[in-house]
Parts: sequence; structure tokens; C-alpha cells
Amino acid sequence: MCNSDDYLKVYQQITSRLKNRNFFKKASPSESIKSYNNLLNTLVDNGEYEYSGLVTVALAKCEAQEKNSVMEASYYCRAARFFFRHQRQLDDVKSPSYSECGELGIKCLSVAIQMYLEMNQPSMAASLYYELAYFELETNRVAEASQHFIRAATLQQNKDAAMFSILSLKKSLECDIREKSFEHATQLLQWIIKLAVEQSTLNEDVLCTDIKIECLISMILIAILQKDYSQARLLNEHAQKEYYRTQNFEGIEEISRGYLGRRHGRTHNAGILTLYNDMHFMNQQFFDLIEYLIYAVEWSIEKEVIQVRDELCEVLTPIQKELLRCISQQVFMTFN
Repeated sequence: MCNSDDYLKVYQQITSRLKNRNFFKKASPSESIKSYNNLLNTLVDNGEYEYSGLVTVALAKCEAQEKNSVMEASYYCRAARFFFRHQRQLDDVKSPSYSECGELGIKCLSVAIQMYLEMNQPSMAASLYYELAYFELETNRVAEASQHFIRAATLQQNKDAAMFSILSLKKSLECDIREKSFEHATQLLQWIIKLAVEQSTLNEDVLCTDIKIECLISMILIAILQKDYSQARLLNEHAQKEYYRTQNFEGIEEISRGYLGRRHGRTHNAGILTLYNDMHFMNQQFFDLIEYLIYAVEWSIEKEVIQVRDELCEVLTPIQKELLRCISQQVFMTFN
């Protein structure tokens, strides 16, 4: 087989046998599963991902007839990934497209998510929500992506998946910053702080404190954007107190005692999670710069805003840099 007509002919032959019924014998879906799998392997080898997705959906339907929910959900997941891969190929070459494959992939993944929820497997459903949201973010469905990242976080609010939940909320936060939904972004930051504190077995866990400081700095920048300068100053004082609490620790062994610290050590070393948790570069000068930024923006001192921005950009996270860019833009517009 070398063209779409050949693939279609084989697909129709398998489907016809599956639909064939007579009084004495009913066609078994299990007989067609092997044929569909052989066709699927050929399609994958030839890079025909759109057709691969369609055949995989047929396999899922066969498993549904066999009442095999686990395999059915698995095939829907695989079909979604084939559709997503084909859509990405089209987008990479800027081919005219109405995103049909992307929509098919979203539908397949949504079906799989619902099935895993019904099977009481929230961890699988959460990982698929994350995968779905990531694709939506790639294809500029930012609002939908934000909601699905939140859904993934909600399903994983337990001790063993605290870092996954925080990571999902951070991705939702990115969406809010892109959409300039700053009030909702503040709520997410408060949620992240709450999760970090709840999941820590030590009140003084440095990783927990680092997450809180990172979130507080982001909240300060959002408060500046909203021109709530008194709130920004209060948050800066709170962040300083949280930072100086960490100075009671004397070594890395003590720092990593908390559950989140141990959990982070495993995930970070495996290269799975990127989390800006090392805030130990901070000193009083950092918080003084934040205080000076609040002052410069409040009084619209353009030159000073640029100077402080350039110094802070070296140590801020990507989300915070974007917020700082928005602050600078706001000041320049006011100045002009």
C-alpha cells in the first residue's frame, strides 16, 4: 500500500466484515481488531497520522463492543495523539487548515477523560486534562487551556501529587497573564500558596517558603499593574518576612526534610519538573529594588523604572518578567 486509496480500500474491507451479519453467525469485533492493528502499523510506518487516528477510533469502538473499557480509553488517547501530531505537522508548514484534526483530537481526549473519571482514575484523567490544555495553549485556545489546567490541578490535590497540581496551576497562571486576567491570576497565586503550605509536612519547609515568596513577588507585580501600591508594599513586607524565616536553616539536609522538598528532589532530578524554587539569591537589596519599583511606577518616573526593570529581569521567572514588561509598557504609555 502506498496511497490513500489503498488505505481506504483495506479499511472498508475490514469494516464491511465487521458489519456483516447473518442468522447463523455474528462477526466478532475481536476478529477485526487484529486487522485494524495491522493497518494501523502500516499507516504509522508511513507517517499517515490522520488516517492512523481514524483507524484507532475504529479500534476503540471495537473494544467498546467487547466491553473492554480500559483498552477503549487507551485507544481514544492514542487516536487523539495521532490527530494532534497531524495538526502540528500542518501548522509547522503553515498549510491551510480548519483545524479539523485538532478538533477530532480534543473530542477523543475528552471521551477518554470522561471514561477514566467513570473508572475512578483521577490521576489518569488529570494527566490527560494537562495534555489537552497544553495542545489548546499551542493552538491559541488560551481560555480553554486555562480551565483545563485548573481541572488537572483540582483532580490532583493530594499529598503524592502536590507538585503536579502546583505545576498545573502555574500553567493556568501563564494563560491568565497572556489574557491579562490579573484578578483571576491573583486567585491562582493564592491557591498555589495554600497548596504548598497544606502539602508540606514542616511549617518551615524551605521549598514551601520559596514557592510562597515566588507567588508573593508575582502578586506584588500584579498589584502594581492594578495601581494598588499600598497592597504591593504590604506584600513586599510579607515576602521579606518569609525570606528571613529561611535563614534559620543551617544546611541542605535540614532544608530538604519536608515532604515537598523530598518530592521535588525526585522529580527535578528526573528532569520532569521545572520550578523556580531557589530563591536564595535574594537579599535585602532585592526587596529594596521591589520597593523602589513600586515608588518609580507610582510617580511615573520612566528612567528609574527602566533601570530597576533591567536589574530585576536577571532574577525573575518568565511569568514575572512578562508582568514587569506590562508594568513598563503601562508607565511608558502614561509618560507619553
